Amino acid sequence: MTNTIISFLEYLFGFSPSQHFGLQWAVWVFVVLALAGALYIYFKAKKSANTLLRKILMEYPGKFITIAALLIINLLSRDYGIEVLSMRFITYLLLLWLVYAAYMVYRDLTVTYPNRLAQQKQKFISLEEKYKIHKNKSRKKSKKR
Repeated sequence: MTNTIISFLEYLFGFSPSQHFGLQWAVWVFVVLALAGALYIYFKAKKSANTLLRKILMEYPGKFITIAALLIINLLSRDYGIEVLSMRFITYLLLLWLVYAAYMVYRDLTVTYPNRLAQQKQKFISLEEKYKIHKNKSRKKSKKR
């Protein structure tokens, strides 16, 4: 039992894993997905007329680009045999960070954004009541000549 634990830890924390990495294509897919997600979020936020949604989404493209760049550095260092930068632990840690960032975007879009939108509407309604802001419907419109 201890031999399997020690061999697993050596596998995970080995400073110089072999240059052959069979699942390298899968990590490259995650890199492409991270870059595509960053571009999608960036353009979605820029085109949005809602300032609240824009404010929530604009913090994420930089995070996705950072994660993708670090994954690229990790994969290339493994190809070139650079010891410490190519650790499997760093690869798995970066992939977990990518999954966490994707979860944070999902959570912000499904939970945080609706809650803040409701707070903003409630704040506007309370301001209307406080300052007695009402639309004047009885006012006659002037005729244009």
